[in-house]
Amino acid sequence: MRRWILLTAAAALLGVGSAALAEVGLRVRNRLAPPAAAAETAIAGTGARWQSEQVTASDGAFLSAWLFTPARTNGADVLLLHGNGARRDSMLPHVRYLLDAGYTVLTPDSRGHGASGGAIETYGLRETGDIRRWLDLLSHLHTGGRIYGLGESLGAAILIQTLPTDHRLRAVVADSPFATFEDAAYDRLRRIAWLPRPIAWTPLQLGLSYGRTVYGVDLRQASPWAAIRATNTPVLLIHGAADRRTAIYHSRNLRAANPRATDLWEVSGAGHTQARARQPDEYRRRVLAWFEEHH
Repeated sequence: MRRWILLTAAAALLGVGSAALAEVGLRVRNRLAPPAAAAETAIAGTGARWQSEQVTASDGAFLSAWLFTPARTNGADVLLLHGNGARRDSMLPHVRYLLDAGYTVLTPDSRGHGASGGAIETYGLRETGDIRRWLDLLSHLHTGGRIYGLGESLGAAILIQTLPTDHRLRAVVADSPFATFEDAAYDRLRRIAWLPRPIAWTPLQLGLSYGRTVYGVDLRQASPWAAIRATNTPVLLIHGAADRRTAIYHSRNLRAANPRATDLWEVSGAGHTQARARQPDEYRRRVLAWFEEHH
């Protein structure tokens, strides 16, 4: 009898813990609107201008972005996507060099982040539909114009997942993406709880079941690896060799999944999304060359 009680209590604790982990993964903490002053500072002295843009997602979520227009345009647009828990202002370091090269730049807050609505984030399952709305906006503003994408971390993973179903992106730069949500979640559990993969399997699967039951999202389907196998859109993968948050094997697996459409730049000593900070000149050169190569 006592053993049965202990097993029941352990199962209950495991279930509660898994539900808590799922909530932490689905709920975003950064829900503050980015300051407009940050946009002003980003373009100071460039002659560029900026404005706010909004679209409504298919589920009714209100999505917000900044649109930057260069003083002299090259006729192409770049969609910038930030990482998990960040906001559009985290992508402003990319805006200056893209504007200098003549690109119009759109920087949205992902659903559930910053000023954008949406109760939860879904790691690409709903966000790919949001990206299509932003691409609709850019296509309407600049009919026939070239559109490129650059994403960091989760933003990179979302861009890759968009490619099989929307062919308007000419080329993409994906900085520090995960290959599959399931593998990324395993990695995170091992890091925060020191659980080996076989032991981490049970709480992870319980957490995934919680997401399906409570929110109707099957995060096992969040897979840039599957998406990159199904696209011919050129993708430049960038990953820090010292990334402890999303290990470099994720980008190596993505590269191996479609070597004809991808390239991989591994940056020695760089942590998660830190390649630009570690080698800023080379980073800019590679990004701009990738877009120009796929004109």
